[in-house]
Amino acid sequence: MARSTNITRDLLDRIRNAGGTGKHQDIYDHQQDFMVRVTPAGVISFCYRYRKPDGTYGRKTIGRYPGKTVSEARAAALKFTQDLEHKTDTPGEIPRKREKASSDARAAMVVPTINGFLDDRYAKHLRLKLTRKEQAERTIKEIRKMGGAMPDALNIIDDETILDWIYDELEKETSTSKPMKPATVARKLKSLCGLFTLAVDCRIIDRNPVSSVQKKHKALLDEGEPRDRWLSYDEQERLRDALDRREAAFRARYDLIRSNPRFDPVYRLDDPFIDPVKPAVVFSFRTGLRRGEQMQLTWPDIDFQRERIRVRGATSKGEKTRYVPMCQEVIDLLTAWKAQTCRDGVQPILVFGNAVGEPRREIRAYRDVLADAQIEDFTWHDLRHTFATHLAKAGVPIERISRWLGHTNIQQTMRYAHHCPDQQREHIRTLDRRSAASEARAAA
Repeated sequence: MARSTNITRDLLDRIRNAGGTGKHQDIYDHQQDFMVRVTPAGVISFCYRYRKPDGTYGRKTIGRYPGKTVSEARAAALKFTQDLEHKTDTPGEIPRKREKASSDARAAMVVPTINGFLDDRYAKHLRLKLTRKEQAERTIKEIRKMGGAMPDALNIIDDETILDWIYDELEKETSTSKPMKPATVARKLKSLCGLFTLAVDCRIIDRNPVSSVQKKHKALLDEGEPRDRWLSYDEQERLRDALDRREAAFRARYDLIRSNPRFDPVYRLDDPFIDPVKPAVVFSFRTGLRRGEQMQLTWPDIDFQRERIRVRGATSKGEKTRYVPMCQEVIDLLTAWKAQTCRDGVQPILVFGNAVGEPRREIRAYRDVLADAQIEDFTWHDLRHTFATHLAKAGVPIERISRWLGHTNIQQTMRYAHHCPDQQREHIRTLDRRSAASEARAAA
């Protein structure tokens, strides 16, 4: 039998601070059947290990450390002793435990699971609530995956269940082999919270465990300072040069590229643009639209007379229509782009649609252009940050930038405030001017 020790907070803190060892580690406590398991990555879980009536061993995870304290885990282990069947149970204890398990199962059948409630009510609720159909379907698909990870009835899912799911998500790797970001997990959790809120409103359950975890464990999903990456003026020139080089290379190999189905539709040799990459990238960092908003933009949304772009609520993250002014470069770019895309009887609806007139998910050659420009650690969304940062540096009021970006809360825009020190300096100097005026009046 494995040697036991006294599991304490100090012991677990030492293990946690040391990080993962690359292999699983089981630590047994003096309290019978109570133990912790340390994953190769260093995640610590409290477990209850017991021997079943058939002689095999079972193990049930009680919770994660430090989300659950040692004393709370010990109490939970004692509770399991009273509820689960053990090989050492007396003949009188077994019927009682089986009756309780049967009663719990009957109670759970009355309350739906996450996926059961999703199919019965919440999916319909989302489709009516969200004006963007694709957003509703994406949220439904996301919740269904969470329901698969937490298959118990809604009233059985508690704070510890939600916490375990969060820890599991944070340990996952994305398709690019990077750890799952806390912001991504928080977004998924927000979707699930809505489902539990409706279940509470419908009196199916008494409380919302997701909301409880969100309040108690804010630090767990805190990603720290927001990303502050944008194109410097030097990087912006390098990006423009790379876009021009791509255009020149396409023109030099025009016949070969035009016949290659791997490339997007290639326009005429005398057109201002050979392919959509340059106009799409320049448009992005000159308007600040989100990628989804830009790719769903239609020609009727472009108002050349008023020199503004309408971002429809149906395509906007905030689900509210807003108007973004166009600088002269964007006006000239769109004028040329429309002239070469809307001709010969072809009238596409989307400004940046693909070959069959559908919205693009991305501009595939964007990363190639960044590599050519020697720009690292830069995403498409950072083009939006570039737009906002350059406006802040130019002294445009934060309130106006917030309106153009479509932020629902001006606090989201305050991340750019430190880029306009001259404006802040001028504002703070009003105190000096007022103080000087007060002294002059006192002297008079």
